[in-house]
Amino acid sequence: MTFAKEFTGDAWTVKPSLDLTLTGNFGDDKTDGTAHWAGVENLSTNVSSEVIDNFTYGATLGVAAKTGNFSLGLGVNYTGSSNVDEFGVQDNARFVFYTRTQRALLGVTT
Repeated sequence: MTFAKEFTGDAWTVKPSLDLTLTGNFGDDKTDGTAHWAGVENLSTNVSSEVIDNFTYGATLGVAAKTGNFSLGLGVNYTGSSNVDEFGVQDNARFVFYTRTQRALLGVTT
C-alpha cells in the first residue's frame, strides 16, 4: 500500500511517499539434503535449510523532486522477516534531454 502526495511550488514539484508491504510466501519453503564427504567412506551429514520465511514485511520512505528537465530522489527502506532484517538507502539524479518535437508535444519551454 503506497501513500503519496505531490506538492507543487514555483519551480519545484516535490512528492514524498511511504510504501508498506506484507508478502505471504506459500509453497515449499524448506529444503532437506545429505552432504557426503569426498575421500571419507560411511560419513554423511544431513542438512536442512529454510529457504524463505512464511511472511516478509517492509517499508519504504522516500521523496522525489523535479524542476524542468532535472529530477532527483532519495529513499530508505527496510525489509524484515522472522530471520532477516535488511536496510537500504538509494538516491538518484536525472537530467532529460528533449528533442524539439518532444518539447512541442509536452509543452516544455526550457
